[in-house]
Amino acid sequence: MNKNTKPLKYIFENHFHQTWNNIKHKFPKNLHSSIWNNVSKFLDCGDIFRGYTAFKCTKCSHMHIVGFSCKSRFCSSCGKIYAENWALKLKDELLDVEHIHATFSLPDGFCRNFFFYNRHKLVDLAKAAYQALKYSLKKLGIHSFGAIINIHTFSRNLDWNPHIHCIFTFGGYDKNQKWKNIKTIPYQVLRKSWQKCMFVVK
Repeated sequence: MNKNTKPLKYIFENHFHQTWNNIKHKFPKNLHSSIWNNVSKFLDCGDIFRGYTAFKCTKCSHMHIVGFSCKSRFCSSCGKIYAENWALKLKDELLDVEHIHATFSLPDGFCRNFFFYNRHKLVDLAKAAYQALKYSLKKLGIHSFGAIINIHTFSRNLDWNPHIHCIFTFGGYDKNQKWKNIKTIPYQVLRKSWQKCMFVVK
């Protein structure tokens, strides 16, 4: 392995083609080209033969060359930068109130497989999470609240596991547009509401 090659890129360079031939039947055919494109972008990231920017010192004339980045979220380098910039942007947009984090998951088997073959429905899954929150908070007299919803499609061990991460205000505005703090979330109501909203998507 070249000392400048990152471990993850080395693994993809040397094992992806063979592995892909063994696992591609698990993915819908309409996704094959997208998977290939993202992997190719990742492998070409920083390759000066794909384009670069050159910086020259005006004193010693030393030339420093930086290869163009792929800007793909799949890339371990570019994706990290994307995530950091996204987090910084959200920090400026969040309301200065207490927030809480919730995860909306799906049972293994049919439910997860449905969204594997119907990726276009993932956005509706995010909407279902919001509707479940909206219904549950309304039980507490909250008619308007803030929420940031993000879709994750894989677990830490890289298994297909579509789930929703949501950061929402721990309180909100009542019907008179006055801010109302809450002490707890009606978790059983939220759970049942999520189950109902999730199945409506399908």
